[in-house]
Amino acid sequence: MSKSRVLRDVPIKSKPVEIQLRDDFDRSETDLESFRDDPQVQSLLEAAHEEANRIVAGAKKQGEEMLLQAQAQRDAYVEAARQEGFQAGYQEGFAKGSREADILKEQAHSLLAEARKAYRGVMVQAEPNLLELSLKIAEKVIRRQVELAEDTIVTVVRELLKEVHAGETFYLYVHPSEVKLLEEARQELLDAAPSGVALHFIPDKSITPGGCKLETDTSYYDATIEGQL
Repeated sequence: MSKSRVLRDVPIKSKPVEIQLRDDFDRSETDLESFRDDPQVQSLLEAAHEEANRIVAGAKKQGEEMLLQAQAQRDAYVEAARQEGFQAGYQEGFAKGSREADILKEQAHSLLAEARKAYRGVMVQAEPNLLELSLKIAEKVIRRQVELAEDTIVTVVRELLKEVHAGETFYLYVHPSEVKLLEEARQELLDAAPSGVALHFIPDKSITPGGCKLETDTSYYDATIEGQL
């Protein structure tokens, strides 16, 4: 059955749906925390920290060199004045050396501040990649749940039907491998749907197992795994 025939000429309202998946599976195997040592996560974090630390280390080294240069320059002015034996020259040399040292110190501190800012920038730039990776990990969790509980699709469809309060004909798009399971649970699902609904299961290979899409006379619901994320 084509989508165009299903939709007919009736305006369709698209609605995102959040489905609470069953929570009686083994959380020790599927909880997000179990992925905190995921190699991809660790690799991305390590790369970000290494880059940030490299920036800070380079700036710190340069800052220390500038401070040493400032001290050496001030000492040189003082020594030159001392050797000349003139008090005025000594005081002038000391003052000039101190001014030069203060300038270099300010530059060194400014450099370190920029390094810290750069560090934060590197970590901020890494955040989008971390978010994308987190979504992939979350998808792993859900897929693992589906693998552990074959009847997850029944739970998803039943909870979805409870959210729909109107309509005469429901077209439910699911992965072909799950059509039989849903047919076996048809009465249970009809009990959750509005009274008198005609329920049709449409095989769709584009739907990931464990998720579904629902079209009614006037609405469209996305309860796919991808939609949940």
